[in-house]
Amino acid sequence: MRTNLLLAFILLTAFANGQSFKNGQVDLNLGIGLGNTFIGSGYSTTVPALSLAVDYGITDAISIGGYLGYTKAKWEYSGTGFCNNGNGVGNFLYAFTDTYTWSYTIIGVRGAYHFTSLVKNDNLDLYAGLMLGDNIASSTFSSVTTPFCDKHDVVFSGQSYGGFILSGFLGARYRFNDHVGIFGELGYGIAVLNIGLNYKF
Repeated sequence: MRTNLLLAFILLTAFANGQSFKNGQVDLNLGIGLGNTFIGSGYSTTVPALSLAVDYGITDAISIGGYLGYTKAKWEYSGTGFCNNGNGVGNFLYAFTDTYTWSYTIIGVRGAYHFTSLVKNDNLDLYAGLMLGDNIASSTFSSVTTPFCDKHDVVFSGQSYGGFILSGFLGARYRFNDHVGIFGELGYGIAVLNIGLNYKF
């Protein structure tokens, strides 16, 4: 009985009179990612997958906006080796630590369709869309030896790479009042799933 009443309440609230998205509405999503798109297992995440998205309603069902995502990780390996110090003394033992770091920034524009005709609830906004953007990526490498060794002193190097991305996403926002709520988005971005805070202006 209680289960049936709960289901009835959910259906009534989901399809109640109201409008979850309107022409001229501005939404800001500030999120943290789960299932990082670029960083695999075995790497240490130094900056979690963070995202910021802003959407502007050009109709009661369509929005356009921008997206910014960032994450950073590193991988370290330590060991020992032998090398010649160059003065004829012979080989000696040294310790080394190699550090690799990667950072990823996604900047994009996006558009979404909001299902206002299906879910007529002031608090619930369901939407789907596409994003076109650029993945700006870079990596660095450093190797430190103790004591310094011939051809094994401190080395720093880096490179930049990345490229064009096209992705799709599904999202939902639920607001606790006229302005503040939570959101979740599933799709390809800085992470597979982004969750966080939503603010409607």
